[in-house]
Amino acid sequence: MMSHLTLLEFNNAVSEAIAANFNDTYWLTAEVSEARVASNGHCYLELIEKDTSGITVVARARANIWRTTYQVLAKRFAQATGTTIQPGMKLLIEVSATFHSAYGYSLTIHNIDPAYTLGDIASKRQEILQALEELGIVDLNKQLPLSRPLRRIAIISSATAAGYGDFMRQLQQSGHPFECKLFPAIMQGEGVEASCQQALKSIAREARLWDCVVIIRGGGAAADLFGFECYGLAEAVARFPLPVMTGIGHERDETVLDFVAHTRHKTPTAVAAFLVDNFAAEITQLADLENRLLQACNHRLQTEDHLLNQIVAQLKFAAQKCISNESKHLTQLCATLPLLVKQRIQREHYELSLLEQTIALAHPQRILNMGYSIVRKQGKSISSTADLSIGEQLSITLKDGSIDTIVTRI
Repeated sequence: MMSHLTLLEFNNAVSEAIAANFNDTYWLTAEVSEARVASNGHCYLELIEKDTSGITVVARARANIWRTTYQVLAKRFAQATGTTIQPGMKLLIEVSATFHSAYGYSLTIHNIDPAYTLGDIASKRQEILQALEELGIVDLNKQLPLSRPLRRIAIISSATAAGYGDFMRQLQQSGHPFECKLFPAIMQGEGVEASCQQALKSIAREARLWDCVVIIRGGGAAADLFGFECYGLAEAVARFPLPVMTGIGHERDETVLDFVAHTRHKTPTAVAAFLVDNFAAEITQLADLENRLLQACNHRLQTEDHLLNQIVAQLKFAAQKCISNESKHLTQLCATLPLLVKQRIQREHYELSLLEQTIALAHPQRILNMGYSIVRKQGKSISSTADLSIGEQLSITLKDGSIDTIVTRI
């Protein structure tokens, strides 16, 4: 019969081999796939490594941080990064390898370098910003002008978030007529990117109704903000047709969205304060413009009134001068009128005398006295034999009387 080992014997051999050959601690890098703190205080992790595509897992291992060690490391890590160990983080860890006959292969974590995790986050952010810079869109949203007044606000946030409540309360207490609409989104965890992108698409479909977009989320662990460190969401914000303002986390927090947004504010209430101050400034400026316009109108009215008074004075002077000139002319006419009338009468008398002479020369009696006569037929004078017929009765007027006759021959 072939010799063989039991599973326990084989596992014990593997355990002895690992203990003999990996009897020291080693620094290695890995990504956290799962993280859980048990009720007994121990922290249990699943570590992975992906290929260059960032999709396929090429290595996987279980890891433990025992309670006493975890209390020290967790406090140090939180102080440095502002958060606890979360899935998706990359860690630089000091480990030792163990192989338990019943539980298999695992790593025990003895130390963590927080600086590596912070550097990885910063590195990813820099890669995203560099990619957007190469596309020429990293400052695209910043170049959009802000509407005046800035009062129609599209909000991306969680309806139940305290930050959203503080934001709305601050706007309402301002007394300004803001018009707001919430486009709900997941603001924590793996669904942040897709949810916020969907909200942006919904706003884009009715972009004409809004002056700007605000993305707000209250404070929390720094790891809760990892969803805002994504290329897709950053590109969507950079290319968005409306100005996008951010108020994500605490004052110390900063995400890639803050770099590509039109305006970055520290917190949701800081965004609200900006909008309130901006609206108040618009009101102040409008009041100032109104006052300046009123002053300009008053000044123009005074100028026009002064000009009108000058015109009236000039017209009055011109009228008086015209009246004076006409009065002098009338006086002159009154002085010369009798002479002109006398001359006109004399001229008319002379012309009348000439007419009388002309009439006297043309008088029928004068013609008759010269030996002429007037022949009439039925009261009308006859000047041609063509108007006569044999037997017609005629009347002939002479200088000293008239005779009747009958035509016997023509």
